[in-house]
Amino acid sequence: MVDRWAENPPENEARAWPALLKIVLFVAPLGLDTLAVAVALGLRGVGPLRPALAFACFETAMPLVGLLLGKFIGEHFATAAVVVGGIVLVLLGVHTLR
Repeated sequence: MVDRWAENPPENEARAWPALLKIVLFVAPLGLDTLAVAVALGLRGVGPLRPALAFACFETAMPLVGLLLGKFIGEHFATAAVVVGGIVLVLLGVHTLR
């Protein structure tokens, strides 16, 4: 098996950094709510281990549930979702023009 990274490492690395930056820029603001809650709990004197474990479990589980739910909805309701989305956009446009 040919290792494509070994063939063109600068090109592969150059493409990897923008993708990683996009992920970091998307995920970092999502963690700010957790930071705010953690600061509030810290001010109340709550120990760090239990909230950190709870946050880690939910921050891991929720994206997985969302991905699975999105896949299920996409497979079973794709046409209906497109129609409903179109209707919502038309209604939003009509509401905006009024």
